[in-house]
Amino acid sequence: MPPTDDLATAWTTIVHRLAATAPASFEALGPPATDADLRALADALGRRVPECLETLLRLNNGSTAKDGVQILQGHASPVSHAHSRLLPGGKVLLDCRKIGQQYGRYVAIARENGDADWWRPGWIPFAEETEGHEGFLLDSGSAANPVLRHTETDHPRPYAPSLAAFVAHLGKALADGGNPRGTPFAGCHVRVVDGGLMWEL
Repeated sequence: MPPTDDLATAWTTIVHRLAATAPASFEALGPPATDADLRALADALGRRVPECLETLLRLNNGSTAKDGVQILQGHASPVSHAHSRLLPGGKVLLDCRKIGQQYGRYVAIARENGDADWWRPGWIPFAEETEGHEGFLLDSGSAANPVLRHTETDHPRPYAPSLAAFVAHLGKALADGGNPRGTPFAGCHVRVVDGGLMWEL
């Protein structure tokens, strides 16, 4: 079975689990990304969207369907909904628009700082905290497209061998309420509160 088929199967299982056990989190999933969404993302990245990421986005375009906008001093600011945070540490799955925005921002910062290892052109963010520079990215510069984790204080480091493996481990964590050692989600525990996922580290 091709890796993208594995990813689609694992993600579909997660979606069905959320619908059955955490409906509030399920409702935060975005609709499938359209061809136009993906073309706009490819333009923002300056490269083709990796097949594995396209597969995930065509199933659900992020987990921010419940997010809103707040007007502060005449300016519109996005407001993240608690149910958007499907991953440990309050991280959300980014939609095509946000991936493109964050990618452009990080590449520009790396260029301004003269630090090529802070953010490389092949690194594509797909899940992040709503505030702060911490999350997960896909290394499209490598044939296997491994997942790296980035934080405020460290350069990105290996986290999972592929997006398919990342999603499979997430599915196991949701099924078990946590994950055993030796997996990306080791030490994380999850429960459902008022219909939404609540992660504890």
